[in-house]
Amino acid sequence: MKNNMDIWKRNLWICWLGSFATSAALSQVAPILPLYVRELGMVNMGDIAVWSGYAYGAATVLKVVASPVWGKLADQYGRKPMLLRASFGMAVILLLTAFVTSVPQLVAVRMIMGAISGFNSGAITLIATQTPREKAG
Repeated sequence: MKNNMDIWKRNLWICWLGSFATSAALSQVAPILPLYVRELGMVNMGDIAVWSGYAYGAATVLKVVASPVWGKLADQYGRKPMLLRASFGMAVILLLTAFVTSVPQLVAVRMIMGAISGFNSGAITLIATQTPREKAG
């Protein structure tokens, strides 16, 4: 059986990897989103810029609204289940993004992404609560 020292280190590495992957994936959306909006049928550059902004910002706006709810649920049900929920939910939403057929659908899917995400903040909280005091930064 692993001692507590091994568990927090394992969780630190898993959360670090998950946070890195999440941040990398989300940062790569910005330059590609206008191209995807164009592929969905928009031709006017002004409309492409506006709808790309809506699609990108929609996730952030919903994340701000949903984060307190996920934090409260993490306090009630545990942080690990919330990390699993966020990971699985974001993976499903990213998969669904490939199947949208219109720009409003893309914005809606991105809104859902924001509503169910929250991996990075959850990972930080989990690590902060598990790390021994003498090892905390």
